[in-house]
Amino acid sequence: MTDEYDRIKRALLKLTPTEQARMLSELTDVVRDTAPTAAVPSDALDKQRFKDGVFCPHCGSQKVVKNGRQPDGTQRYRCQACRKTFNAATRTVMKGHHVRNREKLRKYVHCMMLKLPLRKAADECEIDLKTSFLWRHMILDALALTLQNSVLNGIVEFDETFFRLSFKGHKRMDSVVENGIPLPAHKRGADFSRAGLGRNQVCVPVAVSQSGGFFGQVSNLGKPTSTDLQNVLTGHCQAGAVLCGDSGRAIKRVAAKENLNLVQIPRGRHTKGVYGIQKVNSFHGSLKELVDHRFRGVATKYLNNYVVWNGFLTACKGNEDELEELLLDIAENGVCPSTRRSVQKRDSVPVLSDKQRDLMKILLVRLARAEYEDRKEALERYRTGKDHDGDVSYDGQDEDLPF
Repeated sequence: MTDEYDRIKRALLKLTPTEQARMLSELTDVVRDTAPTAAVPSDALDKQRFKDGVFCPHCGSQKVVKNGRQPDGTQRYRCQACRKTFNAATRTVMKGHHVRNREKLRKYVHCMMLKLPLRKAADECEIDLKTSFLWRHMILDALALTLQNSVLNGIVEFDETFFRLSFKGHKRMDSVVENGIPLPAHKRGADFSRAGLGRNQVCVPVAVSQSGGFFGQVSNLGKPTSTDLQNVLTGHCQAGAVLCGDSGRAIKRVAAKENLNLVQIPRGRHTKGVYGIQKVNSFHGSLKELVDHRFRGVATKYLNNYVVWNGFLTACKGNEDELEELLLDIAENGVCPSTRRSVQKRDSVPVLSDKQRDLMKILLVRLARAEYEDRKEALERYRTGKDHDGDVSYDGQDEDLPF
């Protein structure tokens, strides 16, 4: 073998540099084509997700049959009930990703437990920034779907917090405003409505159980009514539970309709005997720290995911290792309701009632029209020379409005 190698080496050295490069390229192609393909551990996904039996991720039926394998060796199945095909990664975060990305996903879940920003997590896991963004929200969508049917019992603290309406990452609102008028830059202290609490404020009611567990989501713009609060609380409190809240009138109607025992904390206080709202206030504080300080604000369309993320880390019972393993199991095996396209195409403001949706559209149109008039007025001042001191004059040529 050594003599044969030396003979080929000597013959290769006799060739010109161009011939050597061409020969090495051809040998590389031959080696790549004839090398044995490494076995892909695709069955590991099947064993993990289908440990209790194979089921259809689309309809939940267990009447499934094998349907061949993919080019990478992944086993495919066909459901005899809905006639759809699937594999172990269907409707999970791993859908469309190679099996080798599982280790990167594990590392990414650890980064989420540390609440690392997108760019930092992308660098740590050696993935693209877009992949980091998609993984974050697909994992949180799967987590939200897992926790959406949670029922709180015992003493449940209930209160709302507010975030400023944000379109971070949005450049235009074509779906709301005719001709796609661009959104203005955010100005600190500006209020679009100047009415009461401000309809540019997003209300997020949150319920936290003292025994462990939580539920919360965006409900409305501005001050919430009893209907807005009930839309969030319905189905998430066990009948007969003790509801601790503030002294507002809206929560009285909610407690009566939901058959809950109400304890209202007087204005200016946080406790009343053994009851209190410190736990839910702590939840609000950690949520604002996560959204406003660590991530420098988030778009309102993704705010529900950050409520779930914060609640999972702060309100759920268990140590960090147990929670990380639970989040990893949800990321790898849990049903993810979203896709890469649907993550970015969700509603800009996820309010719960039709009345609030109509209010949101009116607010956005008013905001865009105000920006349109400001730009039109600025251009008119430029044309008439009112913005100059006589050094520069308008040349009389019309310019297209930038909207």
